[in-house]
Amino acid sequence: MRIYRKSRGEEGLDPNWTIRFKDHTDVSRQFTAGDDEGFAWAIAHNVSSAVKSKRIDLPPEPKVLEFFGDIRNQKYAKKMVKFGVIESKHLRWGKSLDDLVDDWAKWKIGRSKSERAVGQEIVKLARYFEVESVTELDHINSDSLDSFCTKLVGAGLSTQTANGYAKTVKSFTRWMHRSGRTATDILGDFRVKRGGPRQRRRPFQPCELEALCEAACRGQVVHRFTGFQRSMIYLFAAKTGARAGEMSQLRARDLFVHNGSLHIDIKPEYSWKNQYGRRIPVHPMLYEQLGWWAEGLQPETILFPIKPNHVNEMFNHDRVRAGIPLLDDQGYKLVFHSLRHTFSSELIMSGANPKAVSELMGHQSPNITLGVYTHCDRSHVEAVKKLTVPQSTLDAQSTGDTFRKLKLEAQSIGMKFP
Repeated sequence: MRIYRKSRGEEGLDPNWTIRFKDHTDVSRQFTAGDDEGFAWAIAHNVSSAVKSKRIDLPPEPKVLEFFGDIRNQKYAKKMVKFGVIESKHLRWGKSLDDLVDDWAKWKIGRSKSERAVGQEIVKLARYFEVESVTELDHINSDSLDSFCTKLVGAGLSTQTANGYAKTVKSFTRWMHRSGRTATDILGDFRVKRGGPRQRRRPFQPCELEALCEAACRGQVVHRFTGFQRSMIYLFAAKTGARAGEMSQLRARDLFVHNGSLHIDIKPEYSWKNQYGRRIPVHPMLYEQLGWWAEGLQPETILFPIKPNHVNEMFNHDRVRAGIPLLDDQGYKLVFHSLRHTFSSELIMSGANPKAVSELMGHQSPNITLGVYTHCDRSHVEAVKKLTVPQSTLDAQSTGDTFRKLKLEAQSIGMKFP
C-alpha cells in the first residue's frame, strides 16, 4: 500500500492524498482520500485491515466518505471517529433523515419486532419531526425533545403518553450511536419526566357534546377544517367509537349498506392497537351528513384527511370556546379520545350486551370495555332502587322479622328462645 500526492508539473503537488493498494483479489486500485494526511493514513490502515481479513469487498475507485458512510462499513468508520480522525458528520453523508429512519425500522423488524409496532413508533418519530421542524440529525437535541413533550401535555395528553414519545426518539438516537452513525448518543443526557397518577378520561354528557359541536360550527377554520367539518368529525367519533388514527385512514369505499343500514368497515391495517377489523353500524342521525360528506368522492379518497397531531389541537380549540373544562371536580379529563368513551358508555347504559360492545370497540376482551371505557352516571343508582324483588323473598323477609320480634319478647321476660 502506498500513500502519496500526485505531481501537477509546474503547479506542484496535488493537495489531495492518493491511496494505492491491492485488494484481496490482487487487483491494483487507488482512490483519493482528501487533503488531510492523518485522515488519509487512518483510511489506509482501515482499508488494509478490511482487505486482509476479506471481510468486505471494496468497490472500484470508491469515494472515501461515501464508502465509509455506507451502513456495511460503519464499524471501521466508528473507530476513526473515536480517535478524532474524522468528524461524526462524515458518517451521515449520503444518508437523509428519512433513509436513517428506514434503516432503523428495518433493524427493529430484524430483531423480531412486529411491523405494526414499528409502524406506530415511526408515526411517533414523524410527529416529533413535524412539531419541532426537524429536518436534519443536528436538529435533534434535549431542548427540542423537552419542548415537544411539553406541547403534548399541553394538548391534553398524559405525561405517560408524552414519555412514550420521548422513549421512541431516544431509541432512535441510541441506535444511531450504537451503529456508529454518531460519535455520541445525542439524547444520552435526556431524562423522561416523572408523571403523577394517571388521569382517567370520562365520557361526554349529551349537553357537553351538543355545546362542543355548536361551538365548532360557529368557529373559524382550524387546520383547514371548517366548523361544520369539525363538528362532523366529533359526532362521527362519538357515534362510532372510531379512534383518530382509524378515522384518518377511512376511505369512501369503507361506507357500505348492509341489511338496510349504513355501516363503516374499519380494516385491521387501519389500527395499530390490534389486528382485528370490525364493522360498525352508523347512527341514523349521521346518514344524511355522511351522504353529503362522501358525495362525489372516489372510492380510494380519504373520508377524514386529518393528522393525528392536529386532532387534539382542533378539539381543544372548540372545547375552550364551548366553555368545557379539561378536568372536572373529580380529576377526570375530557380529550378527543373521550368521544370513544362516550360511545361505549352510552351503549352499555342502553342495555347492550357487553360482548357486542367489546366487538364494536375493537377490544380483545370485554374486561377492557367495562373496566376502562364504560362509566356509569347517577341514573344507575336510581335504577338499582327500582329493581323488583320476588314475592317469595319478601315473604321470607317478613317471616324473619316476625321471628326476631318473638325472640326479643321472650328474652325480655326471661324465657329461653332457640
